[in-house]
Amino acid sequence: MKNHYIIKFKTVFLICFSLTSYSFGANVENRIFNFEDKEISALSSEINYSRFAPVNQLNLKAMPVDLDEIIKNLEKIGYINSGTVSNIKRYEVLSYGLTTKKIYFFNNNSQTPDFFSEIYATNSKFNQLKSIRLGLSVEYNGKRFKKMNTDPIVPTSFISALNVIDERKSKEVYVSLMKQHILNIKNNVNEYCEFLVTTRVNVKDYWLELNTELTKNNTYFNIYQSKGIPQKCNL
Repeated sequence: MKNHYIIKFKTVFLICFSLTSYSFGANVENRIFNFEDKEISALSSEINYSRFAPVNQLNLKAMPVDLDEIIKNLEKIGYINSGTVSNIKRYEVLSYGLTTKKIYFFNNNSQTPDFFSEIYATNSKFNQLKSIRLGLSVEYNGKRFKKMNTDPIVPTSFISALNVIDERKSKEVYVSLMKQHILNIKNNVNEYCEFLVTTRVNVKDYWLELNTELTKNNTYFNIYQSKGIPQKCNL
């Protein structure tokens, strides 16, 4: 496997959260990370710590990735483009301005999406993307999200759409990245800013990055390109 891709993990963590259950078992529905449900008085909700994540700090390059490739991969894994509520796996694509689209994913007979992705492009044709972002937060209780979606199926399809590694290696990379992200939370690793957990890996000049902002447990998976070097926050 050497030389197929270069992995360099960048990690960030802050205190007070612990892992209560996590599994990469065969059952997709069980692939959930549960944050411990307890009050954390030290958390400050007045600052948006996620702005210090590398993806939000750096100047991003245009990626030679077409939105059509992402959609094609989603359909390969069984998602159907449909605005009709049904018990099939389906997705809907909505435009937000000229260069932003959201993809909403539905895995059951519901009008409420299970999760969503934001696609940012450099032009209205969406044939060069600036970044791909996938929301992984689950079950908001009014204060913070209780869980994180760790299922690798959709993230793997996004990575393989880059056409730099195949689907099998894409899954290996994402599963490894997610496991490292969980360990960073468990082991109190800190690099870019407090109240923020960041885990990054570089694959063929693409950054794959997980960020968990701990004041609300809001978590995103990001794909982007940048030659910049992120800095630690100075609060």
